[in-house]
Amino acid sequence: WDHPQMAGAGRGRLAPGCGGGSWPFLSVQSFLLAEIQESSNVTYRVYDYNRVDKNGKKRELHFDKAVQVMEMKVTSNVNKKSRMVKYYPGCSRELLCRCKYFETERIQVTKGFAFSVMDSSFQVLMCLNGYGEVQTMDAEQKPMRFSKGETMFLPARLGRCLVVGDAELIKVRC
Repeated sequence: WDHPQMAGAGRGRLAPGCGGGSWPFLSVQSFLLAEIQESSNVTYRVYDYNRVDKNGKKRELHFDKAVQVMEMKVTSNVNKKSRMVKYYPGCSRELLCRCKYFETERIQVTKGFAFSVMDSSFQVLMCLNGYGEVQTMDAEQKPMRFSKGETMFLPARLGRCLVVGDAELIKVRC
């Protein structure tokens, strides 16, 4: 960034990364840095920690190709938009960021809430505080328990889900 801004409690910043890659989102209390990546079939390796392949050779780097697709413009500060918290029985939900690649919201679960993971893409839940579990409509699927600091990957086609517990979550829908 040419002019980085500090993120404070409850504030966020969307900063685009490489054109086909990551979109870090800075957010909430203390400090959370969540790197959200769009799905891609292309990876340009710009640094590889001196790792080697199965033959003992350093892996190829793609710095020039990566520079060609980088998006270096900083988007507007997401704090400039008015924040709206919607209250429902069992939870409150606040949209933190929405762009053409993903949507991020903060959810305060007091009892529970339902949502669907559709066929088109996965979703991610990050537990900032508290505990709970994700239940699905599939009787053979065991509930996925979570607590503070844990992240859950919910695959596409999971269907209807119910989150129960007492937790603060970040939910990412791609």
